[in-house]
Amino acid sequence: HNFVPTEDLKILMTSASVIADPDEQLLIGAGSGDIDLVQDALALGADLETRDEERELLTFLEWEGGEDKALYPKTALMLAAGAGHTHIVELLLKHGADVHASDGNGQTALQIAEERGHADIVRILKAAGVR
Repeated sequence: HNFVPTEDLKILMTSASVIADPDEQLLIGAGSGDIDLVQDALALGADLETRDEERELLTFLEWEGGEDKALYPKTALMLAAGAGHTHIVELLLKHGADVHASDGNGQTALQIAEERGHADIVRILKAAGVR
């Protein structure tokens, strides 16, 4: 069978979300573009600043190519910004996500969005006060 890895990953993450804690749900939803999962996680009290430190696989797969800098732990906002999920970036900002947080490589969500060419997200983050 020829499976599309991202679809397989999304199916796996969606089924795993039933037992995932809210922080994990938030990170999975932000990285995969699943706004329902993000909303559910926020309703359950997920920490907006939690990082995917123990979820290197998600970060590795979301950042195609597996560059070293992709393995630095990221917040949900960084994952959504890097993956181009505009609607999730907006939702996280509305809930007070820290736009100035940086990963272990010193990159913010804005820098990640710029690097990946997500102009809409760059505009949204700048409008939110990021310089």
